[in-house]
Amino acid sequence: MRAFLSYTRAKDQFNAVSRFREHLTQELQLLEVTAAVFQDTSNLGGGSHFPQELETELKRSDILVVLLSPAWLQSDWCRREFEIFTDYRRDIVRMRRVLPLLMVTTPALSIQSSDPIAAALAEINFIDWRELRHETWESPQKLQQVAKLAERIAVLATTSR
Repeated sequence: MRAFLSYTRAKDQFNAVSRFREHLTQELQLLEVTAAVFQDTSNLGGGSHFPQELETELKRSDILVVLLSPAWLQSDWCRREFEIFTDYRRDIVRMRRVLPLLMVTTPALSIQSSDPIAAALAEINFIDWRELRHETWESPQKLQQVAKLAERIAVLATTSR
C-alpha cells in the first residue's frame, strides 16, 4: 500500500507535513508492514529528475492524499499531481482513490465551480481537519484522526481495483 502526499510547500513550514507523514506511515505500517507514504522532500534527493520521479511515484501509488486548501488549488504542481494520478480524470478507479483532507475553508470547492479540478474534488467526501490544524502532535484527538485516516486509506487501497 502506497500513499502520495500532495501539498503546497508552505504547509510544510515547521515540518508540519513531514511530521504528519511520519505519523501516517507508522499507522499504515500497523495495518500493512510494507506500507509507504511518499513526500517529495523526504523521498527525492539531490540529482533527482524531479518531474519524472514524481510522475513515476504518482503512477505507483494506490492513494492520493490531497492536503486541500485554496493554495493547493492555485498550485500548478499540485494540480499536475492530481491530473497525473487520475490520468486527467479519465481513470474512474483512480478518481475513487483520491482522498482530500480539508485543511482550511476552501470556497472554490463546489460542484458548480468553473475550475474543473475544484469541481471534481467537490464530488468526493473530504475529511475535515480544519479544527485539527492547530493541534500539536501530542494531541490525542489528532493522533486518533491519523489512525482513522490510515484505516480509510487501507480500505480505499483495497477496493475499486
